Amino acid sequence: MFIQLTETEIKGLEVKNLAQPISRWETIEKAKAYYSNVEGIFSGYKIKLSDLKTAYSTPILVFKLNKQPPI
Repeated sequence: MFIQLTETEIKGLEVKNLAQPISRWETIEKAKAYYSNVEGIFSGYKIKLSDLKTAYSTPILVFKLNKQPPI
């Protein structure tokens, strides 16, 4: 399942080890279409092009969200 969260929300979860970056995509629509059919909870956001150092063609960063914090 792909859910829409803001960049700030995702980064907050990442700090708490509740979200891990797993892939990069060309568009958010392609990421949603793919991860909507994959088991787990996913979200992503578009990285500002000025912040990208590489992979300019894949500015969408997708995260897998953990339901529980790791032990």
